[in-house]
Amino acid sequence: MNYDLRSIQLLAGLSVETLDTLSTCLQYKTYKKNGAILWEKDPCRWVYFILSGKVDIYLLAPNGREQLLERLGAGEGFNLVPAFKHGANNQANARAASDVELLRINKDDFSDSLECLPEFGKAAADYLAQRLARMVNLVENLSLLSVRQRLAAFLIKQADHHAGRWTQDEMARRLGSVRDVIGRALRKMEDESLIRFERQRILLLDRERLQKIADGEQ
Repeated sequence: MNYDLRSIQLLAGLSVETLDTLSTCLQYKTYKKNGAILWEKDPCRWVYFILSGKVDIYLLAPNGREQLLERLGAGEGFNLVPAFKHGANNQANARAASDVELLRINKDDFSDSLECLPEFGKAAADYLAQRLARMVNLVENLSLLSVRQRLAAFLIKQADHHAGRWTQDEMARRLGSVRDVIGRALRKMEDESLIRFERQRILLLDRERLQKIADGEQ
């Protein structure tokens, strides 16, 4: 199987020698859409990198409510944090949000590579720092912003990144809410001529006002 290791963010800046060493530890794996990749609290066994497709990282409450933490795409990695600790468990669930191609590395090989390949260790630390910043931003949004603010910011971000379609259920899981609340918020925005629904897509009609809502100015 041929794949470009430099398409993986964490590996993009590594030397040929380091990549050659790592390549002997990497395994190619595919999952169909909605396939479970790992479960929270299971022993950590693998670190994953996405070659193609999208992966949802999420938590489940005892009542079954789901909180989507991230939707990761090609080039990104996941399950790195527990791999740094001896005997740690997976900290979240991972599910294929589309058909996905992955590379995975055994936790022990990952740990050994961090020690034996300083270049790789530094790249992993830098990548984790970026991911931590994103998690801090998520916590701040969930704690301090209203659903309407979070929804406005989400719609702007998706438009900027030309992201794929999200169902109202998926938006609710991403924004820490429930489908009915998201549905009402979207209908209110439509009534206010901020957005328009068109062929299962949401078009932004007044980005400036949406940005003010996201910033808490309205």
